[in-house]
Amino acid sequence: MAITLVVNPGSTSRKYAFYRDGSCLASLHIEIVDGAIQSCITEKNGVAICEQWPIETLESALPQALAWAMTSGLIANASSITKIAVRIVAPGALFTEHRVVDQVYINALAEIVYLVPAHIPIVLKELEVIRKLCPDTPCIAVSDSAFFTTMWPQAAFVSLGSETIRNYGYHGLSFASVSARLNEVFGVLPKRTIVLHVGGGVSIAALYEGKGVATSMGYTPASGVMMGTRGGDVSADAMIAYMHEHDLTPVDALLHLYQQSGFKGSVGESDLRIIIDRAASHDERAHIALVAFVQQIATKVAAQAFLMGGVDVIVLTATAMVRNPELRAKLLEPLSILGIRLDSEKNDVLIGKEGRIEAVGSIPIMVLKTDEMGEMARIAYDVH
Repeated sequence: MAITLVVNPGSTSRKYAFYRDGSCLASLHIEIVDGAIQSCITEKNGVAICEQWPIETLESALPQALAWAMTSGLIANASSITKIAVRIVAPGALFTEHRVVDQVYINALAEIVYLVPAHIPIVLKELEVIRKLCPDTPCIAVSDSAFFTTMWPQAAFVSLGSETIRNYGYHGLSFASVSARLNEVFGVLPKRTIVLHVGGGVSIAALYEGKGVATSMGYTPASGVMMGTRGGDVSADAMIAYMHEHDLTPVDALLHLYQQSGFKGSVGESDLRIIIDRAASHDERAHIALVAFVQQIATKVAAQAFLMGGVDVIVLTATAMVRNPELRAKLLEPLSILGIRLDSEKNDVLIGKEGRIEAVGSIPIMVLKTDEMGEMARIAYDVH
């Protein structure tokens, strides 16, 4: 019985899932809530059970998750796991491949910690824990950028005169999971699809015949449109001025760009739902930031439509898009010039579910749930 453990570590959470033959047996979302560690476990019945866990740090989450899996009878012991898949978010050609983790790979990750300070240190710690708990189990590095190895050269281009500094793109696992369903959902593979992934992170991708050809995120996941805590495409001269003004080192500046910018930096709040409420209550800073966010997304969508010579289908995915009709309406409103118009009634009743929400005469607009964990399990199964 082949069991794959999927590991998706974040700065304030850990996500784990156990798969057997492509089927998810259970998923665990562990995060810090009011200073305590909370685990929400979803098994095959789809019901999530949340409770406080007796651990003090997220570094202890994986041992606790394995202990739970053994107690629940999911696995006999750690050796029952035949493969472990770990999500990797990092720039560079080496990290655009799905591959078995070895010491060379770990050393290469350690060398670029400064580029993705919000992700790579956490992944390195998680890999260290994995090696201690499952020393003989193959560990697969699943690239979040591999989907964009088909990116068109003009979209990957960065005009610094470097062969290694280019746009790599991220959220590739999310976009890949959406791409795999396009034919099933629409009855034919759309030629030109634009996907809006809006959750904790935000990016917009252009898919030409199902392949990733452009995306809003560039060299690192801090780029693109502004997000909850990430600054997006801040101009280089503005960043240098900010570094000088606050006496920041390059690493400090990157951390600020990742963790203290975006909505948090401009409004003091990172939750989009609260931003929308504050803007509706005539909070000027929240209103300006929200308008800027909407315009940035519209600009990226328009640019990708231009790149592909038009757009045939719009797909909305990730947490905020699936759960929030008001946000969907705000983001799509400026796009009517591209023939993108939603039906308000269909949109308003679609909460937490998948479905079509376009108005008569509009190009198709589909809300789809993403499945990054399932995509990771599928990839790990194929890597030897």
